[in-house]
Amino acid sequence: MSKNQQNQNNLSNVPDEAVFVCLAYAYLDNQATVQEQDRLKAWLQQYPALRELFIQICMQDQMVYEAVNTSGGFVYQPQAAQEDRNLSLWRELSWEEKNAPAVPQDKTADDTAKIIPDRSRIVPIKHRVNRLSVATIISLAAALLLMMTYIYFHPYASIETATLVDAMNVQWAEEMRMPGPQGRIKTLVPMTLLQGIARIQMDDGVDLVVESPAKFELATSSELRMDYGRVYAYVSEIGRGFTVTTPNSRIVDLGTEFGIQADNNGQTNLHVFQGKTYLVAGTKQNAKTVQTLEAGQARGIQSNGTVRSLRLKTDDFVRSFNPRQNVVWKGQPLDLADMVGGGNGFGTGTINKGYHLTTGNALLFDGPVSVSNEGSYSPIFSNPFVDGVFIPIGPGQIVSSLGHQFDDCPATNGGAWSGTVFNGALHYSYSNPKIYRHQLRLAGKAYGVAGNPAINMHANCGITFNLDEIRRLVPGYDVGQFTSLYGISETFFDFYDVRDIPDIVVPRVDFFVLVDGKVRFSKKSVAPEAGKRLLAEVPLLPGDRFLTLITTQSDDPYAISYDWALFAEPQLVLTRVSQ
Repeated sequence: MSKNQQNQNNLSNVPDEAVFVCLAYAYLDNQATVQEQDRLKAWLQQYPALRELFIQICMQDQMVYEAVNTSGGFVYQPQAAQEDRNLSLWRELSWEEKNAPAVPQDKTADDTAKIIPDRSRIVPIKHRVNRLSVATIISLAAALLLMMTYIYFHPYASIETATLVDAMNVQWAEEMRMPGPQGRIKTLVPMTLLQGIARIQMDDGVDLVVESPAKFELATSSELRMDYGRVYAYVSEIGRGFTVTTPNSRIVDLGTEFGIQADNNGQTNLHVFQGKTYLVAGTKQNAKTVQTLEAGQARGIQSNGTVRSLRLKTDDFVRSFNPRQNVVWKGQPLDLADMVGGGNGFGTGTINKGYHLTTGNALLFDGPVSVSNEGSYSPIFSNPFVDGVFIPIGPGQIVSSLGHQFDDCPATNGGAWSGTVFNGALHYSYSNPKIYRHQLRLAGKAYGVAGNPAINMHANCGITFNLDEIRRLVPGYDVGQFTSLYGISETFFDFYDVRDIPDIVVPRVDFFVLVDGKVRFSKKSVAPEAGKRLLAEVPLLPGDRFLTLITTQSDDPYAISYDWALFAEPQLVLTRVSQ
């Protein structure tokens, strides 16, 4: 096989520009492997646009080194190294010129003698000098001189490029002079975070959450240099190209959400949650490899640059935090059952705690108490996330503190068995001692215990959540979806021999999910079914204010008897607020 055929086999697709740029800089830095050099030269031979880009990279690279390094700039280069770099530049430009396609030239059909003009008759032309052109040249020269003078006297020029927007339990190194919240951060300023979490917003649309311990600096307005630590990055569309550099890798973003962990031992882990990144792995002593990572992928880069696949950890990085609510969020859904138990949705609530349906008082459920009312709405003042509770009685039912109505609410008898909506799935009968205390069950899983949350909502119960207050929990994110299992507990079949209803009677419950009084989900006449998983999924919009869950007694003749209903694993899924 010829060399040209081999090159064609390696170039089935036009190379991505970002990969080409990384490879070009590795080549200029004498860090490209032989295979990478061959790949670069093959691309340059085949693609004219890449040849032009390569020349621009060479010229810009040379200008930066001449302007910065010779004036005591960012990285000191010995004279021998500078000469090698100059030779490398001109060698590559020469190679490019030699290997570029030839420019076709027109040839005359005959070979007639050339006419040599009489130069004695040529009259010199006097060129007039354009004063505007001279003034422009002088201005440009002055500007260039000013820039070079600034670089000479400010070799480590530092600019403000980000803002420390929030911090939680932070402690910086003693030598640091870090700004407080809303303080501006400059490039080329080393930062050491000994304790806590810091949120940094770059001016170009990048949101960073840095966890301690961490040592890092903003190398440029679009690059984070991290010696060690953990960082979560959200990169908006205008921030595409943001780069994170660690001792053994370089991660180039293409509009993503990703997390990076850089350890003191040289190990770097990259987890991509959304979008796509380019990973350039390797050190000066080792060959570099380039990989493209998409959402759901993760890689571990060892100290010598070796790359291995990892399992994505979606909840391993702090993505947002709220010091006022003492909330640290790592991507997990919010638990609405926990909120019913007086918590913040992150496991701080109390199991079996809830609210009395007619008074709104918080209480710990310790047994059923049958209650009834005429459809009044009971606001909850002790919990900002729960707006209120109620017993639904029929059309026009009030379902929020702002007076939203459920116009199509089914008519009920106005009674509720437990008298309480609570965080749990505990059940036993006060009228039938043979129905002992037990946890309700759906699809073989017992709920109302640690790890298996549920909201106990025996038929004819309603509860409304305040979405605006929930939104404030996690800065930068919004509630995007409600999901929950629902149904009547299959433990109904466990008490077949002791039930006080005819065998032919099967309890039924209607389930509703409302947003601002309007039905977004409903399932009527739901009966207990062993092993059955019923799932409700309701999209939520930024302007939605109240989320309401309702159970009603449906159409069985025994009203609320054995209507052991619950919403299991009720969650709010958060989505990023676009910048």
